[in-house]
Amino acid sequence: ATGEGSRLGGHLARSPARQFTTLDCHDGIPVRPDLDGILDPTAMAALSELVLGRGGNASRVLAATPNEIDVHQLNATYYAALGRDDDRYLAARAIQLFARGVPQIYYVGLLAGDNDVDAVVRTGEGRAINRHDYRIDEITSALERPVIRRLVDLIRLRATHPAFEGRLSVEAEGPELRLDWRNGEATCRLEVDVASARLRILGV
Repeated sequence: ATGEGSRLGGHLARSPARQFTTLDCHDGIPVRPDLDGILDPTAMAALSELVLGRGGNASRVLAATPNEIDVHQLNATYYAALGRDDDRYLAARAIQLFARGVPQIYYVGLLAGDNDVDAVVRTGEGRAINRHDYRIDEITSALERPVIRRLVDLIRLRATHPAFEGRLSVEAEGPELRLDWRNGEATCRLEVDVASARLRILGV
């Protein structure tokens, strides 16, 4: 949202290998306490306002004090939260897939699903917005979308390239974020401009 990569780069450089990495889940996109110490309250508020403006809703922190950011989770699909922008979505997933740990992609995220507003109305549950019950024909159609084909290629790269068995180095400068995996002679590098969502992968 800020178009600046140093905070994210610092987080990725410190993150451990023994973890699952997620961007979304059945309970929404986490804000507090997950982002405490990573984003400041102003950035959390801006993020929340952005996602709510794109059709999402929020689960609140019951014990929030006055003037404290009270958003526990943002309820929206990750694709909708990124403005239904294929390039931004793929840039976010590429960063997740190049981060340390075991990437976990929620089924609605795998299909770049949109907000299911009807499910919210039908159930009265805000989190239902990101729990669409897919029919077989919807899955088949989704798998033909270019954004999903490209995402599957990224997943296949992460699962098969030998560089990911090695070590990761992270560099960030302005909007530029670089994640470089190296395992002996095998290398795979992701370069992302987080402002424009332009990405390039080297070593494939």
